[in-house]
Amino acid sequence: MDDNIFWFKYFNRNRQFEMLTPLFFRYMEDFVLRYTNILMAGPQYVMFVPTRRNLAVYEKNTRIYSCNLIKNNMPLRWRGRYNEDTILSLDILSKGFCTVQFNQFLQQKAQMQSVKGGNYKIGPFLKPI
Repeated sequence: MDDNIFWFKYFNRNRQFEMLTPLFFRYMEDFVLRYTNILMAGPQYVMFVPTRRNLAVYEKNTRIYSCNLIKNNMPLRWRGRYNEDTILSLDILSKGFCTVQFNQFLQQKAQMQSVKGGNYKIGPFLKPI
């Protein structure tokens, strides 16, 4: 998970609600565990889900950025120094596996290069590692 995610939101009936519990991680994990061919999943960015837009609950076979739920036993690994999530998404898709991006769960990120690195607390329920 990137260290510049400020909060997560829930998208329902064309409205965004701030997420106050981390239970949505469990929902995404439960969904993914039903299938053997989904290797990576994650929430959509807030900026790509404007209100008053009718979207499916999830989108399959697309890139997963910043907040990645990854099957640990998959045959592929991180590679590259920058944009590793993009590279891994493309590797998964090119090998015939699937990804799932949840439009129902959204992540709000800081603008690129505006937050120091460090992988520590950002959101209201995330704790330092």
